[in-house]
Amino acid sequence: MKIQLFLMSADENLCHEGLKYLPESRRNAVSRRKQPQARAESLFGELIVRREICKRFGKEAALSEFRAGEYGKPYFSGDESFGFSVSHSSGTVLAAVSDGNVGADIERSDRCSDRLIQKCCTPEEQEYLEAVPDKNREFMRLWTRKEALSKLDGRGIAMGFGSVCVLSDERIFTAERDGFFLSAAAESVPECEIIVCTATEILDFWREQ
Repeated sequence: MKIQLFLMSADENLCHEGLKYLPESRRNAVSRRKQPQARAESLFGELIVRREICKRFGKEAALSEFRAGEYGKPYFSGDESFGFSVSHSSGTVLAAVSDGNVGADIERSDRCSDRLIQKCCTPEEQEYLEAVPDKNREFMRLWTRKEALSKLDGRGIAMGFGSVCVLSDERIFTAERDGFFLSAAAESVPECEIIVCTATEILDFWREQ
């Protein structure tokens, strides 16, 4: 299963223009976010996904409303074989698109706490973390894997992170870029391509539509 992972820094200064390329309901929802960084992350994550829909299905489809699945995960109703998942951390956005269901997560590699390790790791994972040189950093790698897997159906942390071992789950791809761990999960072994893009590049596409 092929997954494209689009990675970019969200530019807060370009939000005003970018908002006009969203459907009105989504424009209003993004605008209500109080923090400029949160607005930029949400905006550009969605613009990336809608750009890929536009390329495959046309502009009208790209401006359609998303629907929500059983656990609240959004999906493109025009063709349910098109899967997507968006995550962001500290101004960096990860948008995953695929020809099937996908979950994705991105986190800074320097965030952790012993409380989280005890709460969110299986005994096997805790034993593994005690044996590595930097358990806090390695925990964040495992955390993105758990998050990505949980986003396959939208359950999130309700999946029960402490009972799901992701040490060797072949359905999950993980990489590190510029101080961030990023993971993507699929229902079969994924083949992932990381594509770095810019806010200007995304807006250039929409200006031409």
